[in-house]
Amino acid sequence: MIFVGNYHHQLDEKGRFRIPVKFKKDFAEDSPLITRGTNLCLCMYPHDVAEKLFFKKYEDKDFDSEDENHDVRKTTFCAQWADKDGQGRIGLTPDLIEYAELTKNIVSVGVYNRVEIWSEENWQAYLDGKIVWDEKEKKYVRKSNPEEDKPAEPQE
Repeated sequence: MIFVGNYHHQLDEKGRFRIPVKFKKDFAEDSPLITRGTNLCLCMYPHDVAEKLFFKKYEDKDFDSEDENHDVRKTTFCAQWADKDGQGRIGLTPDLIEYAELTKNIVSVGVYNRVEIWSEENWQAYLDGKIVWDEKEKKYVRKSNPEEDKPAEPQE
């Protein structure tokens, strides 16, 4: 399966959303895995894809090593196997909603083997080049406004 396209929809007041129709068949069988993305969004993987990626990444790790335990904890501590309610909605945990800065309007974006869930504002900022990779921090950050970085002009 390859996910493509983007779909605007909404998160309800209880933090639930519906998977867009174009993506629904690939998430019909098992609970998807939802975790933090690297760029102020969430990543939702079909169950089988999530397991394959996880095992590929961690199968040769030495879990007696604190560094490797730290890495796996960073990947899994806020992830959730998401169950659908009776109406087919998926509820997100408060920490995932906060991390991705989700409000009412959200955008689901197909990205190869996953669906990214963005706030509408962050998606537009990303498209506008205002969310960029910070090599020093090794993560995506908001690009500061150069006008805001200038010292105020002295007033006479």
